Amino acid sequence: MKFDSISPTRIREFDGLRGMAVLMVVFGHYCSGIFRGVQFFSYASTGVDIFFVLSGFLIGGIILDGLHEPGFFIRFFRRRAARILPLFYLVLTVSVVLRHYMDLVPWAGGHFPYWTYATFTMNIWSAVQAKEPGLLLAPIWSLSVEEKFYLIAPFLILLTTRRQLPAILLALCVMAIAFRYAFRPNIYAMELVLPARMDSLVIGIGVAVIQRRAGLMRYKNWWKVALFALPVVYLPILVALRGQDFLLAHTFFALITAAYMLSVLSCPDARSAFRASWLAFFAEISYGMYLIHEMVNVLLTRILLGKAIYSPGYDRIYVTLLSFAVTVGLALLSRRYFENPILRWESGMNRAARGSVEQCAVP
Repeated sequence: MKFDSISPTRIREFDGLRGMAVLMVVFGHYCSGIFRGVQFFSYASTGVDIFFVLSGFLIGGIILDGLHEPGFFIRFFRRRAARILPLFYLVLTVSVVLRHYMDLVPWAGGHFPYWTYATFTMNIWSAVQAKEPGLLLAPIWSLSVEEKFYLIAPFLILLTTRRQLPAILLALCVMAIAFRYAFRPNIYAMELVLPARMDSLVIGIGVAVIQRRAGLMRYKNWWKVALFALPVVYLPILVALRGQDFLLAHTFFALITAAYMLSVLSCPDARSAFRASWLAFFAEISYGMYLIHEMVNVLLTRILLGKAIYSPGYDRIYVTLLSFAVTVGLALLSRRYFENPILRWESGMNRAARGSVEQCAVP
């Protein structure tokens, strides 16, 4: 759910992955309400694992490359704040207004205290209360996971030597699996909090670490073997055990994503369907789409049909298509006229700060 450059030149395949991930999540949420009992649509939420791996790769790479530069922490956290917070708090404010002026129950489901959303603790509240988040702001759970990751990752890498880092990342993966096992009676603790999803994020950091190790090209055939071998093991077990009963599902899907990313990095000139421009378009607006897609669908389903979005019925198909179109349109407007100006302002501050440092360094 990020839009920073992954490298000096963007990796188009990774943009394509991000675009596919947001489409998986949006259509998974939209279609699961129409076609009740169709297990396929619940698997679409694994698009979040793709987001987490990409986020771990991006953030891990930024930290590995810049951690010891002067002013790194200020630039890092300012960039994260500029990328995430303005649109987030705008959407949160709209939700407050909607709930004040519209009777959204039962169309919007339950709702947590607003302070839990504003402080990115709604996922912890959900886990502790063992309650499902209200639909208007349900996507915020993954932002809550990532915000905590942003706070921890720089210090994790700072306090760990490059030699120790792979072992630490492996240990965190094992801890995430163990956490899901320990909390499996509580699906919200098992799915929505950072300790339960740390494996996908640190696998992304692992990709960034491997990218910076010499000899990556030597293993390009192994990355391709892993890319095809992992689904052969993963998919039959996932289907047989109905997804949520498979405690390694998130880990396996993250590893498949990582294997693809490594195959791209080791063979950058290979042709890939993920280089498609239409996927890059959805990647560009993915953050806005992800934040508002449930809210748009809830409102339009209530206004046009007068029922909840998880009430099955084929009459919801046209409303769902309309919701998708409205979501894309609003996300595009947000990206061009709200998010981009803020990011340009932040980039200007960053350039000015670097210029001041260089000027002070001149004898």
